[in-house]
Amino acid sequence: MNKIHKVRLMAATACAAALIGVTACGSESGGKGGGKSGLDAMSAQQISDKAMQALRDAKSLRFKQDGFTQGQPVKMNLILDRQGSCAGQAGGAKGGSTDVIKLGDKVWMKPDHATWEEQIGATKAATIEGVTKGRYIHGPTSDPLLAGMANTCDLTKFQAAIKGADSSGDDMTKGKPTTVEGKKVVPLEGKSGKGDATTVYVASEGTPYPVKVVQVEGGKTTTTIITDYDKPVPTTTPSPAESIDIAELRKQLQGA
Repeated sequence: MNKIHKVRLMAATACAAALIGVTACGSESGGKGGGKSGLDAMSAQQISDKAMQALRDAKSLRFKQDGFTQGQPVKMNLILDRQGSCAGQAGGAKGGSTDVIKLGDKVWMKPDHATWEEQIGATKAATIEGVTKGRYIHGPTSDPLLAGMANTCDLTKFQAAIKGADSSGDDMTKGKPTTVEGKKVVPLEGKSGKGDATTVYVASEGTPYPVKVVQVEGGKTTTTIITDYDKPVPTTTPSPAESIDIAELRKQLQGA
């Protein structure tokens, strides 16, 4: 159907960039930092290893990201789990946002006007919105329009990417203990050979989860907050009245 174009949610690459950013914690370097915590006696490398393992072991988590992916603006807030379920919002280059819910192999997706217009132009956007009338588009991940959500929402794939990423490139140093998102953290700071900087804030109490990642590449800053570790993805889905099946949408658009 030529009137529906795939809405290019950048959540997948945004998540992957954030996760792989954590693997920049390479060779140990620098001092111990102040304060006392479970990480106080550990080197930067040891903290990095523990943070990466904690991230790989997470059953679910939430990403809140504001910045850039492959040079393009991205903003997202998405909770996802190992079963491939997720819920939240993802935004693109021109400030639009798409509400996303995925449970099992079922997807509900609702792009706002700015997103439709960015992806397919004003005329086609108006046509589609005239049919959807503010409802979610609903269908299976086997549908070409919705298939991308299968990867976007799969935490296991992101964790596999972390496991396979090369973490030997950057020297990291321990910064002074501080507080981020109400949690006590130890920052790991480093720069790549190109001068790009990455700071990973690791929880110093309880499980050493990465709490925040700040990446600066080419002068552009991307900030990722990672929370809600092991909390379940919400299971509430839009009602039939709030949704339109993608097959019905295609049918109605054929005559539009």
